[in-house]
Amino acid sequence: MRTLSLRLKLLLVTGTILVLTAGMIIAAATLIFRDSIQTASASMTANLSQQAAEIMSETALGTSQEIRRLLAVTLASASVLQRQITSSAVTASSETPPYEREQLKRLVLNTLQSNPFISSVYAQFEPNGYDGRDSEHAGNLSHSSPTGTIEIYFVREGDALVFHETLDPSEKYKETLNDYGQREAEWYLCPKERQQICITDPYLYEIREGYEELMTSLTLPLVVAGQFIGVVGMDINLSALQSATKTISQRLFHGKGDLTLVSHGGLIAASSHFPDQIGKRLKDVAPDLATASATTGYSTSGDRWLHSLPIAIANATWTLSIAVPQAEVLAAANALENELQADARAATAKLAAGAAVMTVLGLLVMVILMRTITQPLGQLAQGMRTLASSEGDLTAKVMVHHHVELIDLSKSINRFVDKLRQMILVMKEQSRTLSGHSADLGDYACQVGQATATQNTQIDSVATAMTQMSSTANEVANLAHQTAEASREAAEHIDQTQQALNGTKDKVGLLSRSVDEASSQMRQVAERSRAIDGILETIREIAGRTNLLALNAAIEAARAGEQGRGFAVVAEEVRHLATRTQDSTKDVDELIKGLQGDVKQAEQLLDSSRGEMEQTLTFTHRSAELLDRAVLDVKRIDSHALQVATAAEEQSQVSEHINRSITAIGDAARDLAHLAQVSEAAAQATHGAIQTLDDQLNLLKA
Repeated sequence: MRTLSLRLKLLLVTGTILVLTAGMIIAAATLIFRDSIQTASASMTANLSQQAAEIMSETALGTSQEIRRLLAVTLASASVLQRQITSSAVTASSETPPYEREQLKRLVLNTLQSNPFISSVYAQFEPNGYDGRDSEHAGNLSHSSPTGTIEIYFVREGDALVFHETLDPSEKYKETLNDYGQREAEWYLCPKERQQICITDPYLYEIREGYEELMTSLTLPLVVAGQFIGVVGMDINLSALQSATKTISQRLFHGKGDLTLVSHGGLIAASSHFPDQIGKRLKDVAPDLATASATTGYSTSGDRWLHSLPIAIANATWTLSIAVPQAEVLAAANALENELQADARAATAKLAAGAAVMTVLGLLVMVILMRTITQPLGQLAQGMRTLASSEGDLTAKVMVHHHVELIDLSKSINRFVDKLRQMILVMKEQSRTLSGHSADLGDYACQVGQATATQNTQIDSVATAMTQMSSTANEVANLAHQTAEASREAAEHIDQTQQALNGTKDKVGLLSRSVDEASSQMRQVAERSRAIDGILETIREIAGRTNLLALNAAIEAARAGEQGRGFAVVAEEVRHLATRTQDSTKDVDELIKGLQGDVKQAEQLLDSSRGEMEQTLTFTHRSAELLDRAVLDVKRIDSHALQVATAAEEQSQVSEHINRSITAIGDAARDLAHLAQVSEAAAQATHGAIQTLDDQLNLLKA
């Protein structure tokens, strides 16, 4: 961009602005068109949706009423037949006798004849449930079974009403489940168990060989005096409902709407959308539709709108669902939206074409305008080029005669050149002055260099002397540290000796206490020995008396003669024992006296040892006091040596500090010498630069 001309830059900027403006206008118009289209489409979609919901609701309501009407007629006929049979049963309280079985058969036939949309009518009973005469009619298959139960079953086959015999009356009790979990005899078992009207899920019934129709059974219980006796029922051909759903769906949203009637068990009873799936579970055929139809009212299923309405039929609830493709309902809205979008595209194209034309015209106008602006700028640039190529001639002028701004610019440039010429004249004068000063600066730098060299030599001598003094101070500090270290070691040895003497003192004290305790124990032993001596004296007295008694006993035994001989022997033994006791007492007395003598000697020795230990303890205390004094003296020596070492170390540090300071001064002096050299070189360089500047300024013409 920097290398482009001003004209091209202005054209690019102007063109970009015009294009962006046109684009913004087109974008704004497009947004406005889109919002308008969306608003119109949304409004029409809402209206069409509301209309579709109303149509679907009205159709569902009308269809449900038609289904209810059809089933209501059937239910009314079945109810009449129910009342006729229950009122004439043998267990009824009425005085009316039961119908004959042929009469009952004709009654069922007449009911079928009067209801052309009913496929079959039947009346089937429990054993002896109606007239109690099953045994009389056993095997009469014209109205009964082989066991005699009443089994009347008429079927419409084309235009004929055909009676079907019942060979196995137990079939109405079968509980075998079909493919959809419904019992085969649900038509009979449901009213029997519930004793209320029942309607079965749709099922396929074979009218004739190879031809089946979808039917549902409406059965009523026959209850007399609270007792179930049988059922009356009607099979309704659902083909009429299928035809009705097709007809209604053809009229609904141009034939795009679909009607589906689902039983309480979830089976399809009629459907214009699934005509080939009649009788199957809706959740197996269309799971989404089955889920959506479970919700009463309006809902959605995929791309279809759905309206579901429950229909109460004979204690069961069937569901009627009307489905319409969303695209069909909103076809008009989509067409309007497409048309509006086409119009918007056409309008946008026209707007873009107009914007392009306006952009081109704007660019042409800008080209003409840029030419009138850039031509004087070219003249100004040419004047500046002339000024630049005049080899320093500041007397040249830049002349422009178009546009006030450019004329002012050329005048400002000329004034700037005049001021520059005056400044250069001053600079030339200053250059000559600076050249003289530069020469003086070179001389001064030489003198500073010489003085600095002399100062550097003297400082080196002082630094050498300070280094020697610092070395001597370090040696003194080392000797002081060694003396302090030896003093500390001696103090430690004396401390250890003092601790050993203290331990000896403690041990001697303990030994003295032990001797005292031993002496006490010896005295106790002596006292116990004296006590034993008293006991022995008592034993001697007892032995003497025993001996005397034994002697008296021997005398008395001798007096007794032969009779006292045994007693004399005992007395003799007692006397011998007393004699032995006296002898043993004498021995023990001698041992105790010897022990007492030993105890006295031990007491004397302990007294002597206690005296010596007291003297030893006194000497130990005296030695400990002397060692304490020696420790104090060594500690004072250690403190003095440490102070000497500290002072020597401080002197060494001061010497080192002085040495470092002198070294720093020397370094500064060397730096100063170096700076002097640099100043001299700079002065020379300055002189050369000034000379060059003076040469260049001489080129300018002023």
